[in-house]
Amino acid sequence: DLDFDQDQEDDPGATVCPYCSMAYKGARNRCGRCGTLMGEAVRDIQGAGASARKLLRSRKALSDTLFLVGLLLGGPIITIAHNVVIGGFIVLAGGLASALRRYTDWSLPGTLLVATLSAMAVAAWVIEPARSAIETSEAGEGARLAYAQALAGQDEASVQARGANHIAIWFGRSEAQVEECGTYPDAEVRAHLAELGFLRVVVERPNQSGGICSFKP
Repeated sequence: DLDFDQDQEDDPGATVCPYCSMAYKGARNRCGRCGTLMGEAVRDIQGAGASARKLLRSRKALSDTLFLVGLLLGGPIITIAHNVVIGGFIVLAGGLASALRRYTDWSLPGTLLVATLSAMAVAAWVIEPARSAIETSEAGEGARLAYAQALAGQDEASVQARGANHIAIWFGRSEAQVEECGTYPDAEVRAHLAELGFLRVVVERPNQSGGICSFKP
């Protein structure tokens, strides 16, 4: 219902598109020739862009806040209270909630619910077994160290448990005692070393093959 006339550019009642110079009359939000947005349409687009940027900033701010809260609550529980399961659950829940809030359009309650359930599953299937393995390793470390000290008191050789978690046992013997690698210590001792979790036996003296003797118990 609008009257377009390219030849009316000098008509004071006509409006001219600033991009293609097409003249038209009446309220117009888009040029009929080049499709350029004008007037109210430009302001609407600008307003929509500003709203989208504001929403993105608020979403990122909330995402960062969720991650920070999880870290501040869960970190001290792990390091100070030494509760790896609960602390790890809180940190993981905060991290998952942060990622979901940043990259999805889910509501905040839905984001927190999914993050909490996922963190509970990971805590039950991964963190708890890992914690049990650490505690078992620490208990085994004490047993290995005690057995090495007991051997040092019974044997002429110097005996030391070495390495991370004391998984290697070192025997220091005199160079006069030359024998085949693997025959010392005896089979009964080697079997008990394997049961305690020792992964490497080292005898620090020359053997028939030359050099330091190193083998699995």
